Amino acid sequence: TSSVLDKSYPFMYSLVTELHNQFYVCEACQTFCWFREVLFSVCVKAVVFKMSTSETDESIKQLLVTVENFNQELGEELLEFQEKILGRLDDFRTRLELELRSRLSLLDRESAKIRESAKIQDIGKKELIEDIGKKELIVKEERVNGFGDVGITATEIRCQEQSKGGLKFDVILADPAATPPAPKRTQSPTRTKSVENIEEKLKAAEERRLSLEASKIASIAAKLSKIEEASKKKDEQTSVFITQTKEALDQKMETHVEKRDAYLSIIKTKLKDHWDSIEKTRQTLEKQTLELR
Repeated sequence: TSSVLDKSYPFMYSLVTELHNQFYVCEACQTFCWFREVLFSVCVKAVVFKMSTSETDESIKQLLVTVENFNQELGEELLEFQEKILGRLDDFRTRLELELRSRLSLLDRESAKIRESAKIQDIGKKELIEDIGKKELIVKEERVNGFGDVGITATEIRCQEQSKGGLKFDVILADPAATPPAPKRTQSPTRTKSVENIEEKLKAAEERRLSLEASKIASIAAKLSKIEEASKKKDEQTSVFITQTKEALDQKMETHVEKRDAYLSIIKTKLKDHWDSIEKTRQTLEKQTLELR
């Protein structure tokens, strides 16, 4: 899980590593060593300097008081640590919410851009169709004008028989006209357009327009559904990750509290054993002193 946290959520990875370090790096071992050294020094003083029972009792009571104070300090540190964890989890939630909102806003902007591009494509197609129609009309006019510029000339063909078996042909061209006659346009055959045909064409055009709009709306809806599914999956993954981290932290806290209680109980039992051994040594020393006297 540490590699996954390091890649996807660096903030939670740092938090978990800090928790791990604070759980497993405890000063209880140092305090226990200090207690052991102090008890050993008390025993040595009791044996060498022949301390009274009241002095040994007071020193051991002071040690027990320090143990209780240490227990209280550990409890306070655990409460502060728990508050820090909750605060960092709240910060992580707020950061995740901000990231999700920013990503959703970006997705909304992208969908709006897609819609605008689709509208621009429709407008461009209409403009191209209009330009093509205008160009066709210009070409037709140029063709008609070209025929008019050439003009139609009236010619005569004369045939004369000059000898047997011989013919003479004369082609006489007419004089050019000052104003050439206007070209005759071939009229297309008139078609009787009925109201029913016009209505059918309008209905077909309307159906084509509606089908194009429906296809565009369907494509946009599919893209939006994909975006929504991705956002839902992200929300589910984040919620699962938060619950897993909470459970792991709660388990670590419980185990740490159990270890602390067990460790304190062990220290108390060891202190009692030291106390018993000190009493035994004191009693033996008193007996020896009485015997020597």
